[in-house]
Amino acid sequence: MFRELVSLIRKDWRLSVLAAALAFFMISLLCFVIWLVVMIQPVNRRSDERILLTVPVGSSLGHIADLLEQGSLIRSKNAFMIYAKIAGVERSLKAGDYHLSTQMTAGKLLDRLTTGELSYFTVTFPEGTTIKELASILADKGLMEAPAFVEAVQSADFFDQFSDLTSATGNPEGFLFPDTYRIAEGTPPGAVAAMQIQRFRQIFTPEMHEEAQRLKMSVAEVVTLASIIEKEAMLPEERPIISAVFHNRLRLKRPLESCATVQYALGYHKPKLTYDDLEINSPYNTYRNAGLPPAPIANPGLDSILAALYPAEVDYLYFVAKSDGSHVFTKTYNDHLRAQRNLK
Repeated sequence: MFRELVSLIRKDWRLSVLAAALAFFMISLLCFVIWLVVMIQPVNRRSDERILLTVPVGSSLGHIADLLEQGSLIRSKNAFMIYAKIAGVERSLKAGDYHLSTQMTAGKLLDRLTTGELSYFTVTFPEGTTIKELASILADKGLMEAPAFVEAVQSADFFDQFSDLTSATGNPEGFLFPDTYRIAEGTPPGAVAAMQIQRFRQIFTPEMHEEAQRLKMSVAEVVTLASIIEKEAMLPEERPIISAVFHNRLRLKRPLESCATVQYALGYHKPKLTYDDLEINSPYNTYRNAGLPPAPIANPGLDSILAALYPAEVDYLYFVAKSDGSHVFTKTYNDHLRAQRNLK
């Protein structure tokens, strides 16, 4: 009887130890799972920052995890490595350049690193942007450094490739058509600009070429005028009227007197120009120089190009801006002065 009791106690003790061990294991496993789930979440869901990660050829899982951790793209190197091994992709990560985000989970990062697929960016260039502004937009998207884009489009190689659509200054300003583009990560700066020029070729139709010839204007002159219209016009319906003012002035061999060209000559935007600004010594200053400036001052959209080709049939020679962005158009200088006084 005593022996049976001892045996039963020993058996219960072993069961208790086993149960305790099992409970400890289950709690530990649960804690591990919770830790892993937390650690593979995005570092920052609210940030849209794009980070360039270069994975060298032959990189191990540990090295890639180090790079991700250094770039603040993962919460835990160990958690990332464990997750990669659980997913069975530790030997499938590919070398290359990746634009990654702190919004990505470890799973999303592994998907990108195992497929090697390029990520695409939807980039919109507003009408009237300059080359420097285009470069800033690309840099903000994390696609390239701004100086790299400017340098590429102003290089001799780029000029030789697109010499028919660049000004005598060797500057493609005006022909980098503003639109929405889908650009793959790693696209060279020159290739992005080439996409924009190709789009310009598509929108500038044979009929538009014929109209330019009828006006006795080159394509570059049309685009130069369109760029001024783009910067002067706030309301779409006023573009053809502003175009007519400039066409009338060109026909009469009078200076265009466009404030937008002075802003371009200054190299920065001023809310209000002074009389001293209007005297700046620059070929782009259309207060001092008759005719069109030597090159476009921005990259105009289709509506401004059409306005340059098809001006309204009016005989206005002046316009002055109102506070709401619209303009008062006049035929004589005295009427122009009167309009200025009325708007003060």
